[in-house]
Amino acid sequence: MSMSLLNRLQQKVNGELDQFMQELAEKEPREILNHAYELAIKCQLTARIDSAFMERNQVKGLLEQEHPLQYIYDQWEQDAEVVSDLLVDTVYAAGQQAERAMWQKASRKRMGEER
Repeated sequence: MSMSLLNRLQQKVNGELDQFMQELAEKEPREILNHAYELAIKCQLTARIDSAFMERNQVKGLLEQEHPLQYIYDQWEQDAEVVSDLLVDTVYAAGQQAERAMWQKASRKRMGEER
């Protein structure tokens, strides 16, 4: 694939992100906080444009979008439930690890008292 196509897409997406950040900067703090998640995800998506290994026609399709970053973000919103499940799994695993650490600490304390 022509790197110029991918470069054009990257530039277009970067410009769209810059515009979004400029618009956010003009808002009240509460409104900025309300969009913090969207900003974080859009920054991550923008950073990964060149890592997506897209076919030429995929890049062309995104270039035809008036707002390709918003288009990608809208797709993310549809897929975000998978990430939600991963977050739940992470919280559960952390709870298990914390429980193990608690029992190990209690065991070490008992062993120290027995000596």
